[in-house]
Amino acid sequence: MRIISKIDDFLKDKNVTGHEFIGNVSSLASLLKLGKQINQGRDLDDLSLALIYSEMPANYREMVLSPFVNIEANEAHFSVRTIDSDPRLRRAKFLKDLQSGLNSLLEGEQASAQISGIMVLYNNMLQSLMSSQIDTLGITVLVLFVLFVIIFRSFSYALIAIVVNLIPLCACFGIMGVAGIPLDIMSITIAAISIGIGVDDVIHYIYRYKREFACLGDEAAAIRASHASIGYAMYYTSFAIILGFSVMMMSNFWPTIYFGMLICLVMSLLLLGALIILPSLIMSRKSLKFSLFKAK
Repeated sequence: MRIISKIDDFLKDKNVTGHEFIGNVSSLASLLKLGKQINQGRDLDDLSLALIYSEMPANYREMVLSPFVNIEANEAHFSVRTIDSDPRLRRAKFLKDLQSGLNSLLEGEQASAQISGIMVLYNNMLQSLMSSQIDTLGITVLVLFVLFVIIFRSFSYALIAIVVNLIPLCACFGIMGVAGIPLDIMSITIAAISIGIGVDDVIHYIYRYKREFACLGDEAAAIRASHASIGYAMYYTSFAIILGFSVMMMSNFWPTIYFGMLICLVMSLLLLGALIILPSLIMSRKSLKFSLFKAK
């Protein structure tokens, strides 16, 4: 009971860093404080506690004591409500600091503490999603680069195609950071989905440009011809995709609204990248190669 009261006081101490995100704390110590008030201000001794546990009807024991103590497993449970809606809360850091604080508190005691619950599961899921998303995006970029090299038979065109897809994605994540939109289960998948959709426009444009350049023999004329032909197809295709995903913004579920809004944003950026950045990089491809050759 001494250890339980010690942990209960620690969790309720708002002066500890991170505990401002802790709301109500319930434990066996809370019941002891109530018992002290009933017992005319005197603490319940071990005998009183044993009598209460043994003589209390099973249904009341299930409601009052079982959520906080498991005699057979020699465990005490603490119910801690967290203010999860606070925008300052960083779940991973909060849980890490809380576990570290409990370990320091119980140092030298014959007891250990383990944090569990929905918040731990949710945080582990988000961390797993984020790490897997980074790995997936890296593998996707590598596979696409190899595919571009095979399709275009040129490292420079392959590099341009990858850069044109990555710039809009970086801009989208930058906008999310400025707007304060967090990464969650829905928004964390935007990169992989968008790069899979937006890569089509780049392939179409470069392939068309190479055909026009082979016929016209002039870069500027080939780009104008590509804009006048495949550019309209890219515009209408992207507009149809944006219109389809915009339906998600009519949802009542905020993650779905964010997902639809961000997909529309990144598809617009990918279209602008394919129609503006891509021609600029193609025009500067030869001068860049000449500069590198000259530098060598």
